Amino acid sequence: MAPKVLVLGGVGFVGRNLVSRLVAPGSGCVFERVRVVDKALPATAYLSPAHRAAFEDPRVEFKQANLANPAAVEKVFTLEDGSQFDYVFNLAAETKYGQSEEVYEEKVFVLSVTCAKEAAKRGVKVFVEASTAQVYEADKKPSNEESKIKPWTLIAKYKLKAEEELRKIPGLNLVILRPAVIYGPGDQLGI
Repeated sequence: MAPKVLVLGGVGFVGRNLVSRLVAPGSGCVFERVRVVDKALPATAYLSPAHRAAFEDPRVEFKQANLANPAAVEKVFTLEDGSQFDYVFNLAAETKYGQSEEVYEEKVFVLSVTCAKEAAKRGVKVFVEASTAQVYEADKKPSNEESKIKPWTLIAKYKLKAEEELRKIPGLNLVILRPAVIYGPGDQLGI
């Protein structure tokens, strides 16, 4: 049976591109179902025609939810037939700079931990957490996985805190991605 995928934060820049890739003809990706969850509605997210087409694919369904709320997370992880998602991509987080620490605590740390605990509870095969390369010390040299950790933004501080907590969750098959810069067609913010 083809796997089921849950994309948290799937209406954002990275999420919409992942969803498009997952359902693109000829991509080699075969999924039974892709559930997209976000606080923002696709209709208000300035999706390109290609992204809109991906969200209209019959394998894709959208649910709006506050992913920092455990009851909401439980609902988005629940499939009507009692089966479970195989893969969960957590791309959801507050990514705007200049917010208060309380905002990042809730919308980065609490959100990630809440979603990861639910994934572990349900035996998800793989939980992919999108973090940031801003957790590495800011210097002129390229970073790698052995580079010194020294978050230099508030977002990175809370992403690192989330990473550390997720590593402690029993039964969570965790993959952490730390992209440096993400941009491309349709990017609203630029470099």
